[in-house]
Amino acid sequence: MSSLRTLLSIHVAEWTPALLLTLNNAELDGVAQFMGIAKSGTKDTKISRILAAAGLRLILSTVVDQQQFADAYRLKELRTFAQVAGTYRWSTKYGIAGGLLQWRNNCRRRGQEVYQQARQDARTQPIQLMMHIEGA
Repeated sequence: MSSLRTLLSIHVAEWTPALLLTLNNAELDGVAQFMGIAKSGTKDTKISRILAAAGLRLILSTVVDQQQFADAYRLKELRTFAQVAGTYRWSTKYGIAGGLLQWRNNCRRRGQEVYQQARQDARTQPIQLMMHIEGA
């Protein structure tokens, strides 16, 4: 099984730097695009960005509303999350929480767009047929 297939078959919480190191740059770009995050930089930068975003998106995946999220974390923790996401660090917990939820939703939307485009591209590409050659 390819490294990318292995990565996609396990839960994001189990992703490790060692596993991501087995991917080539094009595969890392694809994972980053699918997650809706930036794909630029060196291989090490991409890996650290993917792992940080995956960890943050795991935290944000269960959040339903801004109030709940702001109440669950301290301002210092929310600022750290905002730094990982690259969002504006508001002066209040509620502003940061709202920005992080918007970041999560934008990442989901961008990832879905990449997924839909990949499916569309797969549909438009011709299917390669295999011809049986006798004696071979």
